[in-house]
Amino acid sequence: MSILRDVYFAQVGHLDPRVQLWPFPDSLMGRLIEYLVAHEVGHTLGYQHNQKASSTYPVDSVRSRTWIKRMGHAPSIMDYSRFNYVANLATVPAIGLPSGFSKNGLPLSLAVLGTHFDESTVYRVAYAYEQATEWHRRWPAAAG
Repeated sequence: MSILRDVYFAQVGHLDPRVQLWPFPDSLMGRLIEYLVAHEVGHTLGYQHNQKASSTYPVDSVRSRTWIKRMGHAPSIMDYSRFNYVANLATVPAIGLPSGFSKNGLPLSLAVLGTHFDESTVYRVAYAYEQATEWHRRWPAAAG
């Protein structure tokens, strides 16, 4: 729970006024847990990450508050778009890619950000990185 809270705080603390409350309101933590659990249940059902699904959303639409409220910020629960508000605030395309593990065994990621309206380059770079590495196929050691 603390990792989920800390990640959300680090990524959107400057945008979400609910983050200024400590502890986070139960309604916020409930939504964060709901999203994470749904994603992880997808893995138990055999689904892999699906970052490519984000390419199905038109760029001008994902910058519309009303469209996002109706459609959600990602077309697939298996997308790792989660809370990429820094890139969203800058209105540039971005994707996070698995890139290793910390000395404590926590997953690390590489952020690839592009220029305005150049999603295709971001996806090409992400695809090339995944082809050149095996990080997207590795899992952290189970806590115990």
